[in-house]
Amino acid sequence: MLVPKPGEALSPQEVKDLEFEILADFASFCKAHNWRYWIAYGSLLGAVRHGDMIPWDDDIDIWMPANDYYKMLAYYKANKVTSPIGKNRELLCPETDCNSYTVFGKVVDTRTVTSEALSTAKVNNMGVWIDIFPLYGEKNSRFLNSLEKSIVYLLLVCMQISTISNRPKHTWKGKIARPLLTPLAKLIGYQRFGIASSKLLSKWFNSFDKATTVFASDNLFRNHRKSIFKETIYVKFGEAMYPIPRRYDEFLRVEYGDDYMTPPPPNDRQSHELNARWR
Repeated sequence: MLVPKPGEALSPQEVKDLEFEILADFASFCKAHNWRYWIAYGSLLGAVRHGDMIPWDDDIDIWMPANDYYKMLAYYKANKVTSPIGKNRELLCPETDCNSYTVFGKVVDTRTVTSEALSTAKVNNMGVWIDIFPLYGEKNSRFLNSLEKSIVYLLLVCMQISTISNRPKHTWKGKIARPLLTPLAKLIGYQRFGIASSKLLSKWFNSFDKATTVFASDNLFRNHRKSIFKETIYVKFGEAMYPIPRRYDEFLRVEYGDDYMTPPPPNDRQSHELNARWR
């Protein structure tokens, strides 16, 4: 157990240790209510390749079926005063804090204060966190999928323009869109875009269980077969065992390439540039 020292910066190892503590509390919370979740993205790669976090990584990612995710949000909001996830734990997202700058959840340690190098958003209780990404089900209609995702994507772009400094303009579309959208995004405020995006995702794409392909809000146009998540296995991740999709290999090959078990060269190893200190 880490001992808080007010105002003192956390070392990278202390951040990791605290993230594992948050994960353990979140896992117990989900188990108590029979909500499904899996270790996700780089954390999944770390669990498979290292049995731990990737050594140069500094965050933990989780997937939840959208059905379970919104049940969790409803329960949390109704019981927030009792700290249902655990002492010093808070769930941040547009539904629980209008100042949240993501359309997914962050379980944070309220004893800490953090900032990301690129983010300009100010969230009062933002501390060391783990990310909770809801998995949404695709609709059968390709037209509706494309239309509704494009609407949500536009809202997300406006939110990001309002909260991410020096965001690179990767494409010619970005070079045109950013100068046009920035004044409007700043005027309206990222909070409204975040709330609207989350509401539309919940309304239009909530059904994980009935879908054949799924996606997460951090990459609307990257789909994965839901069959990847049909079965669950447990693997060592840090000091405990946590659930991952049995067909993890299919996801990791698509996301990180066929040689995902080979660590990248040092120059390609990235972190989030997280600054954290005790309150």
